[in-house]
Amino acid sequence: RLAQVETQGLALDTTQDDLPLSCDELHEGWILTLPDTVRRHAIQSMRLSHGDELQITDGNGLRIRAVVEDAADGRVRVTDVGREPAHVTRIVLVQALAKAGHDDMAIDAATQIGIDEVVPWQSHRSIAKWKKGRSDRKWFQTLARATEQSRRSWLPRLRDCIDDAGIV
Repeated sequence: RLAQVETQGLALDTTQDDLPLSCDELHEGWILTLPDTVRRHAIQSMRLSHGDELQITDGNGLRIRAVVEDAADGRVRVTDVGREPAHVTRIVLVQALAKAGHDDMAIDAATQIGIDEVVPWQSHRSIAKWKKGRSDRKWFQTLARATEQSRRSWLPRLRDCIDDAGIV
């Protein structure tokens, strides 16, 4: 789940959360109730309380600055709404599948550095195998966590897995 608490990093998943996340719909002063997973992370893990500032993003360039109004209920007051443009120059990582989570570590670090897309590569020499539905979900979660950690407003796009022929 993507949600960015700036000084500490949270983001909202607009495909699952029922918030009107659009610059045209949100205004300063609005009170939003954070989704349960975002609220738990902000209030319990990050230990935010009344008056603490946070930033919320949707992974598509929207950044909302807010202040915690009621920590127990997860209500925040919007102080600023903006949209950050996508990068003009896009950086694409083609990452070979690796054993023991080394591929996860690579895409995590690359996301924090600023990549825009990730292409999983199933080399004919790879011991690790891409499992449709499982591997892509795991990689997407890694990308989402790394995006939160680095406080980015754009979530890198995860492409379909390619083989050696697809690399060329």
